[in-house]
Amino acid sequence: MNTIPRIILGIALAATVTAHASPPPPPPKLPVPPIVGEPIPEWQARWELARILSYSGNYDEAVAEYRRVLAAKPDLAEARAEYGQVLGWTGRNEDAVRELSALPADALPPEAAVLLADLLLGQQKFAESTKLYQAALQATPDDAPTRFKLARALSWQKRYPEALAEFETLLKSHPDDIQIRRHHAQVLGWAGRNEDAAKEWRRSLAP
Repeated sequence: MNTIPRIILGIALAATVTAHASPPPPPPKLPVPPIVGEPIPEWQARWELARILSYSGNYDEAVAEYRRVLAAKPDLAEARAEYGQVLGWTGRNEDAVRELSALPADALPPEAAVLLADLLLGQQKFAESTKLYQAALQATPDDAPTRFKLARALSWQKRYPEALAEFETLLKSHPDDIQIRRHHAQVLGWAGRNEDAAKEWRRSLAP
């Protein structure tokens, strides 16, 4: 009676030993996903560093990094536009004008176009600055400070109807801005519209 369980046990043990006599096959290899995506090349890393430095006000370091970027990528218009802006922020106006003027107008972002226009306006290059202000306003029509600069540049060229049109656009969105109204009145006087100028001067004064 006791032999049957032992026989059964022996068969079971033998089956277990046989089953584990060789190791199980390894699991199939699955593709390992990459830890990162596309690699960032050195020139791009340096460009990002230049941007961060400029945002932080470290302009001299930013200028140095932009130069290294442009040495590697001389045709990178966006980086050159940013470089020109940083040069302007550091007061290197002639260098900024040279760099920004070398770019086609459509390669200048609005803020770079406005900076170049400001620098050219300081050199009394009114026609060139006017074109740049107009180009910037096509992209950012609600930019009141740029529209004000355009109105003044037009008035200094004695293009009074165009200048007055810009002032009127400004006053529609900023009717309570006393300084805009006074500059409007001034240009009305320059244009020989004395009665209209007098009305605007009165509106700009306290009762």
